[in-house]
Amino acid sequence: MLRHFLVLISCIGSAGLYAAATQTISWIDLVPPASEEVSLPPLNEYQVGLIYKIVAYQNAEKRRDMSAEEIAAYEQNVADFADTKADLASLLALREKAIEVEKARYSSVDPSMKFDEVTIGGFMVPLEMDGLTTKKFLLVPTAGACIHTPPPPINQIIVVDIEQGYELVDLFQPIAVSGDIKVSQQELNVAYIDGNTDVSAGYVMKASDIRLY
Repeated sequence: MLRHFLVLISCIGSAGLYAAATQTISWIDLVPPASEEVSLPPLNEYQVGLIYKIVAYQNAEKRRDMSAEEIAAYEQNVADFADTKADLASLLALREKAIEVEKARYSSVDPSMKFDEVTIGGFMVPLEMDGLTTKKFLLVPTAGACIHTPPPPINQIIVVDIEQGYELVDLFQPIAVSGDIKVSQQELNVAYIDGNTDVSAGYVMKASDIRLY
């Protein structure tokens, strides 16, 4: 009885060590840190609401002619914001700067980043198929990416190689892929049923294991 108990403890311990062998990461972990920090001054709920309306008007104005009522409402919102004693022009400039910093962050990779023995969940976009088996595919964070929607940013696409191959189940079935990830920028042309699209991938992964998520 004692021997069986010790064997059970040993198995539990081994399982724990195996589970800890790979660290689960998320897609945000693949996004490099911002090149600079843009700090916005604190605003109250009323000011935030006014800025939202002002920005919505300015975006709409770029696409169409605005009505007299919309112009009057916009001018009133600008006047109301001025009454709060905050500098609207400076705030909008900071907002644009913050947006540009985030765009740059999500459209780049940091060559120094690498992830050893990690697991990440995502969806498969096959690159090479032998029947239903693939040895090379893209791993992306959303189902149908690169096929039915525009490709994700460069740091949200991983080119995965799996030597033993993996049998495709369903493109909309999430999978968990384990292995080493490193930066390697590649330009790929992905073919699908009704056309193809150019894709920029920022990472490669040598997969050691794939399982349904």
